[in-house]
Amino acid sequence: MGVAADFLTWNFWAGLAVGSAIGFAVASFLAYLKHAPARDVDPSIDDRRTLEERKQFLLFCLDGKAVANLAIQRNMLNEEFLRRLKSMPCHAVLSPHLSQEFVSLTNGHINDSRGPTLAHAFYKEVERLEQQWSPNIH
Repeated sequence: MGVAADFLTWNFWAGLAVGSAIGFAVASFLAYLKHAPARDVDPSIDDRRTLEERKQFLLFCLDGKAVANLAIQRNMLNEEFLRRLKSMPCHAVLSPHLSQEFVSLTNGHINDSRGPTLAHAFYKEVERLEQQWSPNIH
């Protein structure tokens, strides 16, 4: 009986090892297929990539508007708003597209006694960027 038990136990562990190796190989292959570069590049793929980039840009616009809305609701001072805005990922994406007027407003002397004027200006600027990027999205 001991020989039969050893044989069955050995086959069980061998089968488990082979099954695990096959599962790992299949998972690796599927991961490779998902992340492999496309070999057949057709124009529709580039259009889809552009569409995805625009959608992501619009999501960053929504994030920026949310930050501005919170600053307006909380009556946040301009310096505090600018500090928070620069710490957000949306600022890094949106900053190259901001108008020169807004950039000069952030670089100039900000009068905090008037309330969250910088947040209002940023909100209007993000709305402008949304209108600029959204017409072609279906």
